[in-house]
Amino acid sequence: MIRTCRSLFLAVLFGWVSLNGGWIQAQEPPAPGSDRLVQMNSVFGRPRQATKDSIYFINGDVLGGEVTNEILHLTAPYGEIMLPLRKCAGISFENSERAGETVITLNANRLSGIFSDRTINFRIESANAEVPIRKDRIRMIILRKSPLEVGLLNSSVDTDLFVMKNGDLMTGKFLEQGIKIRQDLNEVTVPLPESESIDFSRSEDGIATIRRRNGETTSGVLQTEELTLVLDIGIRLDSVFKDRLIRFSAGDGIRKAFAELDRTSPHLAELPSEDDTPPPADRSTTHTHLFADTD
Repeated sequence: MIRTCRSLFLAVLFGWVSLNGGWIQAQEPPAPGSDRLVQMNSVFGRPRQATKDSIYFINGDVLGGEVTNEILHLTAPYGEIMLPLRKCAGISFENSERAGETVITLNANRLSGIFSDRTINFRIESANAEVPIRKDRIRMIILRKSPLEVGLLNSSVDTDLFVMKNGDLMTGKFLEQGIKIRQDLNEVTVPLPESESIDFSRSEDGIATIRRRNGETTSGVLQTEELTLVLDIGIRLDSVFKDRLIRFSAGDGIRKAFAELDRTSPHLAELPSEDDTPPPADRSTTHTHLFADTD
């Protein structure tokens, strides 16, 4: 009975995760008795294809083919990020002036900021031609499913969740083994492997609250100014200032990231309308006006 209830809970939690104006849809719920996570079928309310990427333009046009950029360069509030494209599920350029551009990775990390790349290089499926496309003409990019996904989602390496002050979600590990806090006149080093969670929400006042795995809670003035985050997607973020973090939660990071997206996304944007569907694929050969000037 307990196993059945747990399986139903996982199916509900990971079957649908709403996200930033759409839904992240799991490929299928985990098999009964299984805790394995599966690929996302859609992101930003758009389907992910098995063999091709899709670019959705601001004017409503859609192109199918392959994004050929290997790395995209994202400037986030907490650092410069060289983002491997094939570790991403989708990129939204909507609301970029207000909230920045948003990336969802294969493992449910959410990163936002501004891409310094001015163009996206795209090989058009129907024309077998590669063209540069200005990013300011793009609404969103939905990237094809990757064989990397299932392994990344179900890695045997345990991972932690970082919640950033701007709402971004990342999974990985601290490089540091401990952080220093001051209590009255004493400075104490708290080992990070012994920490269950850290609340940085008062870091602007210098206060951090650490809950240890044994249930004890320690609060004090945070003396460690900068931290290094080593992310699951192969990125290392050096010198992240303490006030850029709001919360750290140890263990089961990817599942927590999915749950956090589900909790926060209803406040981000409206769901797409039912008639907001892609046009036929054969329209993709007619829109040369969408491409960047190559002079």
